Amino acid sequence: MEGFSLMKRLLLTFTVFFTFQTFSSAHASAENITGHWAYDTLMYSVENGILKGDEHNNLNPDKTITRAEYAATLVRALKLNNASATSSFPDVKKDDWFYNEVSIANTYQLIKGDDKGNFNPQKNISREEMAVILKRAVDHYSYPTEATSLTFNDTAKISSWAVNDVRSILSLGLMKGQDGNCLLYTSDAADEGL
Repeated sequence: MEGFSLMKRLLLTFTVFFTFQTFSSAHASAENITGHWAYDTLMYSVENGILKGDEHNNLNPDKTITRAEYAATLVRALKLNNASATSSFPDVKKDDWFYNEVSIANTYQLIKGDDKGNFNPQKNISREEMAVILKRAVDHYSYPTEATSLTFNDTAKISSWAVNDVRSILSLGLMKGQDGNCLLYTSDAADEGL
């Protein structure tokens, strides 16, 4: 049953990531999402503490997602916690709104830094990075995956460091191609659907 619950949370999380941006610790209101095509998912995510809105209580649907926002939303969706978690990233400060969530994601080894040890929290996240982090979350729960074949028109553009994780996440149905049978986008992840 835990496997089903995990997959349900991961599917919801991935839907959230490809739909809108989330950030800060404010409580979101429904005012700026009324009529949005993902209204029900957005409201479920707000009501369950996955999305919290920005400093003005807005959810900001359809904007790009940063690495910090992705980590925070994933930690909330998976209900991960660790009161003693601390960040080892020099570019993640204790007064950052995402400090706790990024620290927890780091403690659970869902995220890693670049070659200089930075997390780059404000950088927009790519679909490749999302797949790698999501695969680490799946592995944390020892959920079985398979490597599926890649038949996208842009398969050759998928980075070698991400290709195996992309295959695994595709096999679980957590990611799919988009317009023109492409996995990657020249723009960052936003409003891409699941």
